[in-house]
Amino acid sequence: MNEPHLENRTTNETTVLSVIVPCFNAAATLGRCLDALLEQEGSASTAQILVIDNNSTDATASIAAKYSGVELLRESTQGAYAARNAGLRQAKGEIMAFIDPDCIPRPDWLAKLTQPFDAPSLKIAIGRSLLVGDSLAMRTLQDYEHIKDASVLGGTDPELYYGHTNNMAIRREVFDVLGPFAERRRGGDVICVRKCVDRWGCEAVEYQPDSEVMHLEMDGLRTYFRKVLTYGWSNALYSQVIPSRVAPAASRWALFRKVCDHYGYTLPRQLLLLGLMAVEGQAWQRGYRRGCAAGATEPTT
Repeated sequence: MNEPHLENRTTNETTVLSVIVPCFNAAATLGRCLDALLEQEGSASTAQILVIDNNSTDATASIAAKYSGVELLRESTQGAYAARNAGLRQAKGEIMAFIDPDCIPRPDWLAKLTQPFDAPSLKIAIGRSLLVGDSLAMRTLQDYEHIKDASVLGGTDPELYYGHTNNMAIRREVFDVLGPFAERRRGGDVICVRKCVDRWGCEAVEYQPDSEVMHLEMDGLRTYFRKVLTYGWSNALYSQVIPSRVAPAASRWALFRKVCDHYGYTLPRQLLLLGLMAVEGQAWQRGYRRGCAAGATEPTT
């Protein structure tokens, strides 16, 4: 696949921030996402907002067109990363923030996400995605995901690093030097982060837990573990592009202890977390095996 060139981007004026929202049949949630983006606090309220309609067959485009503060683009090549690259070509900002249309950002989301870029060495900031489900199990998984992100993205092992473009900001320099996203169904964000770390070191990526979005899709255990399976599948495929490995059992046990100690879990809550982590590990491994068996075939979800 020929990747688009960022040299085609609009350059007649420059803003500090651009927000890129790739959309495919996102009518059910896009309005809430855009309302929240247009209500961002401080200087983030002047950010350029780009919605890229990726062959939607529902009302996605007409919803986006109703917002005077939003630029609507269209990308015919199917795939979220092709849509994000289309946004990159038109983005005017020196920092690009990425969010998905099923995510609702907090009012201070963009300000918090881009705050670390005051340091010139910072290339990528990754925010925190909150789960929707309010059960004890989902709250426990949310604690687990937070400590995992903080541990991996604050660590020194580049082969464990990952990214998620539903809450991530990237300095333009990264794309100028490394090129646009790999146009894969999944994993283009991980490949981007890993290439960045390989080029500039682990200190070029920072986890920003105060920059929060509510991920509406993640509303229950079934959805969560289905996503984990997909992540395992994707890992098997993008590992063909970049070196990648899974944290060893000792690291997972240390992560379990970190979560329990940080939140002061009682014994019943510890046992719940242990069970959830066991199911998560099984789902990931199952996905990984499917990915290895599928060869070049990417997951559809």
